[in-house]
Amino acid sequence: MFKKRGKQRNRRIQNRKRKGYKFSDKVHPIKGILSFAFAVISIIIFIITSYIAYKSKGNAGILVGLAGVIALLLTISGVILSIVALREKEIHYQFPICGGILCAFLLIGYMIMYTLGAII
Repeated sequence: MFKKRGKQRNRRIQNRKRKGYKFSDKVHPIKGILSFAFAVISIIIFIITSYIAYKSKGNAGILVGLAGVIALLLTISGVILSIVALREKEIHYQFPICGGILCAFLLIGYMIMYTLGAII
C-alpha cells in the first residue's frame, strides 16, 4: 500500500517537471531592459538618419548629424548599463546580455563610421 502511494507521488513530481514550471525569485533588471531599449532606439535612429541622408544625397543637415550623435550617446549608455546590470545577483541575464551585445556592435559600427567620415 505504501509503495503505491510513493509511486503515485513520484509520477506527480515527474509530471510537474515535464510541464516546465519554474518558480524563482529572479527578476529582470531595469538597467538591462533599458540597455536593450537603448540599443533598439539607436538602431531605429540609425535607419531613419541613413534613409534621410541617402534621400538628400549626403546633404541632410545638422539635425540628422545631431540625431546620429544622440544615437552614439545612447549606445554608450547602453553598454554601461548592461555592464552594471550584469554585476547584480539573482537576476535573469537575457536583457543585459542582449543589450550589451547589440550596443557593443553598434558602438563599433558608429566608431568606424565616424572615423571613415573624418578621414574621407
